[in-house]
Amino acid sequence: MKTLSSWLFFCGVALCAAACAKEEGLDHRSYRVESFVNTYCEVDRVVLRDPRYYGFHDDNRILYFYEFGREYRSAEIGGEGEEALRFRELAERNGDTGYDRWVEKIFLQSALADDLCAVHAVCPRAAWDEAHPAGSSLDDVVFLAFRTHAPYVRSGYSDGDGMVAPVVRKRLSELTPADLTLIAGADGAGGLYLFDGQYLEFERMPEQGEYAVEVTFVFASGRKCTADYCFRYSW
Repeated sequence: MKTLSSWLFFCGVALCAAACAKEEGLDHRSYRVESFVNTYCEVDRVVLRDPRYYGFHDDNRILYFYEFGREYRSAEIGGEGEEALRFRELAERNGDTGYDRWVEKIFLQSALADDLCAVHAVCPRAAWDEAHPAGSSLDDVVFLAFRTHAPYVRSGYSDGDGMVAPVVRKRLSELTPADLTLIAGADGAGGLYLFDGQYLEFERMPEQGEYAVEVTFVFASGRKCTADYCFRYSW
C-alpha cells in the first residue's frame, strides 16, 4: 500500500508540474514532419562582432551573425501557399524529404535558404604582414567555422540524432560549394552553441595597431554580403 501511495504521489507531482509548465507558456507541441530541416531563412546581411562581447577570449577570432529576412516553413508547421511551395523546392534540392518523424517544437531545425558558395577576406587599407600587402586577399590565413546539417541529412538521418549540427572549420582558400550547404545559421539572438561554431579565425595576426578586415559572403544565387571589422590588436 505504501508503494502504491508513493506511486500515486509521484504521478500527482508530475501532473502538477506539467500543468504549471503549460500555464507558464512553454510550448511542447510535436509535429510529424517529412524533412529534418523545417524552416529556410533568407539572409539580408551579415554582421561581424567582437567575441569578447559574448564571453569568449580569442584575440584572433571574429564572430559572425546573419540577419534574416523572409522565412519558408514546411506545411506541417504552418507554412502556406507560396511559402510552403518554396520550402518544398528547397527540401527537394537538399535531398531532405524522407525524415518522417515526430519532433517537438523546440527541436525543429532551420538552415540558410541560399547556400553559400565562397567566403573571402581582404585587408583593404594596411598590410597584414609582409606576405599580405594592403588590398590583398587573406583567404590563405583565415579559417571559417560553421555548423551544417548536411552530414546528417546525407547519411539518411542515421549519423547520430542530428540535434546539434557538427562544426566544420576550413581555410577560406580551400572551401568548396559542397562544404557550404544546409548551413545552420545563428542570428544575434541565437544559442551560444551556434556562436561557438560560427566564427572567422586568423592563423597569423599583425603587429600592434589597428587593422581593418573586409569579409564577403558569396551566395549560390550570386548575392554578396560584405561586412567590415577593425582589429585593435597588440601583443
